[in-house]
Amino acid sequence: MERIHDAYSWESQAIQYPETGNPGLGYFKGEMGGEKYVDCYLFRSKDGRLVGILNYYSFDFLPLEAAGNCNIWVKPENHRQRIATHLLDEVRKDYAINFDQQRYTPSGEKFIKKYLKRFG
Repeated sequence: MERIHDAYSWESQAIQYPETGNPGLGYFKGEMGGEKYVDCYLFRSKDGRLVGILNYYSFDFLPLEAAGNCNIWVKPENHRQRIATHLLDEVRKDYAINFDQQRYTPSGEKFIKKYLKRFG
């Protein structure tokens, strides 16, 4: 696991998606140009506000991401509500995430170690 200290903020990511939508889990096709796209899973609160984002990369987007990577953001005031766990559980049903090649912030590394210990 590679540790990083600089990560994009919640605000820098959330601005890329519709602010409101249907509550719960949703999907957004993140166009990258040409035929490439990022699979974006969005989690919204009961009132439809965006509170969680997971981006899955099925292709190499080097030097930033390799195929099999994902990024997770949760709105800061919604941390510790199992939103990241829910997003990751859903994505793992369809995709093989390579947790060893990922880069993690310190809080992300702590989360993923706990998640993998619990859910494998």
